[in-house]
Amino acid sequence: MELKSVGVFGDCFEPDKSHPFNFMFDTTAINKLAERPDDVKLLKRAGAELAYEFFACRIQHGEVVGMKSDGSFYESFSANDEKSKQMRAIMDTLPIRRIPCLAAFVQRGILLDGTSYLADSHGKLYDVFENVFKNDPENIEDAIIVESGIRHNCVIISNDRAMCENTNAVFPGRTMWYTRFIKETQAKLI
Repeated sequence: MELKSVGVFGDCFEPDKSHPFNFMFDTTAINKLAERPDDVKLLKRAGAELAYEFFACRIQHGEVVGMKSDGSFYESFSANDEKSKQMRAIMDTLPIRRIPCLAAFVQRGILLDGTSYLADSHGKLYDVFENVFKNDPENIEDAIIVESGIRHNCVIISNDRAMCENTNAVFPGRTMWYTRFIKETQAKLI
């Protein structure tokens, strides 16, 4: 099947917003794929036969190598961690293309140009960002992933129930639990 996304700069792609099979994996979903190689095979097939396209933003690319959104690294992370190697390989194998984030965020939602994201924002995207972020710096990565996915018309696939519920409360149907996604994909391929 022909890919609908278009390269925009560097290694970033712009999903075709009219394409119904744009999926964005959060890090928990990529982690689950590392545990379930048959799911990776299923999704490769779905990409070929159903034109599924898979995306992630810089947050997931950083997290699989142990990096937080502020550029620091998790203390417990090792670059030689087998799970991290598997996750990076899955991102290349499917492939999971990188989509741009709205901006480069740091803690407390400040943009690199100094403007305040939180103070200067409004509307449903702001509402979902706040619903997922909940003023907890530990949730900033999830909030950026959700906002990026929605902006680019992707269904976000996650194994994080709270993120799915908080997102679907504002944008119904825009996140899907990992297990449901796999089951629905299997049904489409039968």
